Amino acid sequence: MLRRGSPAPLWLLCLAGFLIVADARVVTPILPAIARDFGTTTGTAGLIATSYLAAYAVFQLAYGPFGDRLGKVRVIRYTLVVFTVGTGLCAAMPDLPSLVAMRAITGVSGAAVVPMALAYLGDTIAYERRQQAISLFLSSLVAGVAISQVLGGLLAQVASWRSVFIVLAVGAAVPALLFQRAGVDAPSPGPRRSHLRGYTEIVARAPAFYAVCVLEGALFWGASAYLGALIVDERGSSYVVAGLLLGVMGFASVATARLQGRRTGSGRERQRFVRGATVYGVGTVMVATLGHIGGIWPLWFAIAAALFGIGFTSAHATLQTTATEIAPEARGTGLSLFSFSLNVGGAAGSAAAGVLIDGPGYATMWAITAVGVLMLTLVGPRVLARRAEVAATP
Repeated sequence: MLRRGSPAPLWLLCLAGFLIVADARVVTPILPAIARDFGTTTGTAGLIATSYLAAYAVFQLAYGPFGDRLGKVRVIRYTLVVFTVGTGLCAAMPDLPSLVAMRAITGVSGAAVVPMALAYLGDTIAYERRQQAISLFLSSLVAGVAISQVLGGLLAQVASWRSVFIVLAVGAAVPALLFQRAGVDAPSPGPRRSHLRGYTEIVARAPAFYAVCVLEGALFWGASAYLGALIVDERGSSYVVAGLLLGVMGFASVATARLQGRRTGSGRERQRFVRGATVYGVGTVMVATLGHIGGIWPLWFAIAAALFGIGFTSAHATLQTTATEIAPEARGTGLSLFSFSLNVGGAAGSAAAGVLIDGPGYATMWAITAVGVLMLTLVGPRVLARRAEVAATP
């Protein structure tokens, strides 16, 4: 049991991050059920993912400076309570517009947890041990992806999509209560700046890096929001099958994150990024060609999902670790900008993917994504190399 006033332990940060990500990704396998319930298309129902990601991204810019000034744990403490209530209310929404609005509110409150947790780890753990802690935290996030896919598919099949949000709200209440007992960390010692000035100064240090983060979010997070709908709509499978197949992606991510935790200090960040983006790109090509695969399509998709998990974790962990050192005197602000960039890309990618799905279809959307991943594979290492040169300059 957590003692009142003691520092927030890593496991509590992991639990909170797990539930935030589970809530964000659980809609992937249940979009077709929501679309049918409200009498609309899957692409239109995907607005619940877009609204969540957009609100999640924008409000991270608000929380970063507050975390630096007030303490990261204090910000997590209060936003988790609002997140828990908002998630539960999603189950009671009577129509799609109200569900879209409530998902946006949930995204607003959930936006604080991951960047504040990463900043807290950066503030409290020495750099030589930080990669391992961040890898463990990332493991909890990708575990949230894995379990939410299976949970969402199962509950949508045996109960309803509304039950998914009820279960998540009950789960989120646990860390929300435990954080009320955790001790509050001290504010960051750096100079106090206005929100706008703080962000513009950090962007000026690494503009290309944050542009790469936007592109990664669009390609990795935006398109993958519709993987569950692809299985149900195009292949005619059940929500349980969709959840299980998508779970492969999450569990592959967990295994990769654990492995990377043992490879700290390897000095091969750019190589890891290239490998990760390349592996992810192979997965996108496999999904784009899924319609030409016969009866073995579940195996084909499972392999692609595993490649997604391995590729995303390798590439993303590299960017995540780099982001912790861009502004060490204002990590809350720096990590909020990092998460903002990813989620702006994710929201834009999700919206664009929905338009493509309702238009030319899934295959075209995934083919375009594959081309984008190829561009990221070529550009990303150059940006990371430049960032390393700047960091090494006295």
